[in-house]
Amino acid sequence: MICEFKCRFLIADVNEEETCTWMVKIINCYGKYFCVHTEAFFQASTPICVVFLSLTGNHAEACNYSCSLEIGGNGRKLTFEGIPRSIRESERSLESADSLIVLGSM
Repeated sequence: MICEFKCRFLIADVNEEETCTWMVKIINCYGKYFCVHTEAFFQASTPICVVFLSLTGNHAEACNYSCSLEIGGNGRKLTFEGIPRSIRESERSLESADSLIVLGSM
């Protein structure tokens, strides 16, 4: 059984004076609540967008699911496949490699 949903985010007006733009969308899927987290910010004048999925349950519950995050624009598409994070886990760094990280104007 596949639960599919589409989120459209418009991240605009992020400039170097602002720290970041952060958005969370909550989705009910398979009787569980998932959160799509999106953060946009600048690092050394480069726009960066980070997207990841988390489950409101614990890590053991999150391991029962897989996800595919896809972002596209300007004729390009990037995809991340993995397991969602548990929302109960502490914040991980960008180097944890379980996020979709988009650099530049895409």
